[in-house]
Amino acid sequence: MGNNGMPIYNYQARTKGGDVRTGRVEAASKKRAIEVLQHNELIVVAVEEIKEVPIYARRVKFLERIKSKDIVILTRQLTTLFEAEVPLVAALQTVANQTESSLLREKLFEMSADVEGGGSLSDALSKHPGIFSEFYLNMVRSGELSGKLQEVLTYLADHIEREYLVVSRVKGAMIYPAFVLTGFLVTFAIMMIFVIPQLSSILEESGQELPIFTEIIIGVSEFVRSSWYILLFGIVGGIILFLRYIKTESGKAIWDRAQLKLPIFGGILTKVYLFRFTESLGTLIEGGVSITQALAVSRDVTGNTVYKSIINEVQDEVKRGGTIGGALVLHTEIPPLVTQMIAVGEQAGKLVPVLRNVARFYQKDVDNAIDNITSLIEPILIVTMGLGVGLLVAGVMLPIYNMVGAF
Repeated sequence: MGNNGMPIYNYQARTKGGDVRTGRVEAASKKRAIEVLQHNELIVVAVEEIKEVPIYARRVKFLERIKSKDIVILTRQLTTLFEAEVPLVAALQTVANQTESSLLREKLFEMSADVEGGGSLSDALSKHPGIFSEFYLNMVRSGELSGKLQEVLTYLADHIEREYLVVSRVKGAMIYPAFVLTGFLVTFAIMMIFVIPQLSSILEESGQELPIFTEIIIGVSEFVRSSWYILLFGIVGGIILFLRYIKTESGKAIWDRAQLKLPIFGGILTKVYLFRFTESLGTLIEGGVSITQALAVSRDVTGNTVYKSIINEVQDEVKRGGTIGGALVLHTEIPPLVTQMIAVGEQAGKLVPVLRNVARFYQKDVDNAIDNITSLIEPILIVTMGLGVGLLVAGVMLPIYNMVGAF
């Protein structure tokens, strides 16, 4: 409430000259707030009442982020509204009012104001690079240039949805191992800090000679209890240094190549990168983007420096008049299946359908690989964790049993 006890409204409006105006207005009702703004010769875009929010429910802007799922829903809703012949400005405002993300809602209202002021959708998107990728922007721009924005948005919605599903499956497969590993580390810490010291004091009082394995366990326990802060600092510091290093050009190159050589997961990640490359390249070409530009954008979408380097060379070869298949055949990181299918697609003039088929193949392959890993990893982790805890307990309990037996 304002000083006069009346509600306060956030507003977004435009002047007759097209300039954006945002601010707050105090009025008895939303209708009255709009009248006040119109009286000041402003074209109202959005008006929203500011409500008192409890401290625990207030927005923490630096923690806010827009999820991939939000962009999937946004694109699908825009496609549906376009098919219903809803004007672009109204479509953006409608989607803004329906989205659950307050941050995305703000950005959509800003975009609707830009479009209402005479700008294009791609220009409005380009002002928010942290939300909309270069791939997204290029697809929308190609749709505007070709006059097929509705069709392009349909391609884009399908692509983002497939990409989201594949990445979600991979992340989902990582959750269970991470959960089990965390459980094991917590159990290990509890035993080392609370259980082992109590048992070790009993063993020391007995005066018996301890097995080397037991002495190692007791030594580790004493180190953890006395120098836990050093251990914690070392782990946290190591993680921070590692994350910083892989953000450097050389560090990322080494890490990206190492990922591809990981047991089991390296094969899955390779399939994910190939899916991203073929899926994004096919979608861009189908949307009307030139092959060289499509290669440049799909290179960044791929997300791995190894494949970025390969696509760079492919792009250079295409600029010289060569073919994609002819350039890919020189790289062992690209399976012969992909190379041959793309080469056949280029020769037959059906590159887009071939890329779609390859992407679909890898999407299914990733799904199958994740299903297989999920079914195998649970018993393996349980047995491994059980053996670890069992050895830990046996190392301390065996001398106690020997001591009891001696009596």
